[in-house]
Amino acid sequence: MSIFIACGNNSNQYYRSYQPPIDDNETNIIDDNVTNIIIDTDMLTDNDDAGAISVAHSLAAKGELTILAMMITGIDLNQKRTKLVSAINYYYDNPDIPIGEHRASKNSAHRKNWSPFSLDYSRTDANISKSYNGTYRNIDNFDSDNCKDRAYRKDTKCGNRYDAVVLYCNILNNLPNNKKVTIAIIGNFYNVSDLLNEKTICNGKELIENKVDKLVCSGWFSKSDTPDTNFAGGHNKKTFKSAIQATQNVFNFWPSKVPIIILNEEVGNLEGMKVGKLYQKHNTHSPMAFSYAVDEGYTYTGENHAIDDGKSIWDHTVILYVARGLEHNSTTYWSKVSGTATIQNDGRVLWDDNTEDAHNHHYLKKNNNDYINLMNTLFINLQKFNPQY
Repeated sequence: MSIFIACGNNSNQYYRSYQPPIDDNETNIIDDNVTNIIIDTDMLTDNDDAGAISVAHSLAAKGELTILAMMITGIDLNQKRTKLVSAINYYYDNPDIPIGEHRASKNSAHRKNWSPFSLDYSRTDANISKSYNGTYRNIDNFDSDNCKDRAYRKDTKCGNRYDAVVLYCNILNNLPNNKKVTIAIIGNFYNVSDLLNEKTICNGKELIENKVDKLVCSGWFSKSDTPDTNFAGGHNKKTFKSAIQATQNVFNFWPSKVPIIILNEEVGNLEGMKVGKLYQKHNTHSPMAFSYAVDEGYTYTGENHAIDDGKSIWDHTVILYVARGLEHNSTTYWSKVSGTATIQNDGRVLWDDNTEDAHNHHYLKKNNNDYINLMNTLFINLQKFNPQY
């Protein structure tokens, strides 16, 4: 199969070659007993990415994860969503986590594709839920690296921002030989597809094979014939060819010895599987609360927001699985099905149980109420009130 990957402007050689300040000495901070994670997020159409990143920081504070970097994919007309990622890192007192940015330019097809769906994190009071009790009404008010999205900056370098592929190459190259990292995809596959194709800065496929433990993502296909949002860049008729092709490239050419774990995205749609309302009373001045106050939930009418009704936990489950796997403290979270996922040209995912163990598809096994209590605890960072989680 011939795969065309439209992943932005590769002509900016200066930006591609700028090396992040990561060296062999700095990689010694990696804990032998803690899972290393790189989070690859779109932080664009849904605010569950903000919740998922908060879960990652919460698990890192509990000593269950080491966050090596955050990668961001897609183009945002409002130019603010990368600042939201930085603001969350600052909120959790981890401002030095490097951020990898997507290569696409503001004149690329990605700008047209993504802009209509992007959340406006520079909204005014009229667009924010009345349930929001935070101080700030614009993401610019929060502490952050104060950098615009790469596509809208004149200066290539800003803060600890780097080209996503360069950052991937640098981190993987500098991991000790006995260490590996898990890549958590809570967005589209553009950056990882670019890494897989990379041969100039590094041998991307070889690094993935030797330094990546597994790739974990969510996929909505087991009971639906609808294209998955992360796999297709949208759903129903709002899918994007470039996103589908990037996903196809990853699933078709990913090194076979590195597992791809797909979590059943329908978990986010199970009754009660929504979080966000606690931000009315807890962490009210956080960038996460602000994000949930801006997101219009499932209505997209401006009447109700995610902070009012809650929002599904699709991306949160990916982060939790990376930290805890199928089981944790004698409790089974997921059941496992082995098989092969095939990405169709229209973005739909076909699953075949009757194949070799190319991929793993996991279904939630834990009691719904227990699971949502666990997620709320990590999501709002309330472990001091619920130490059992």
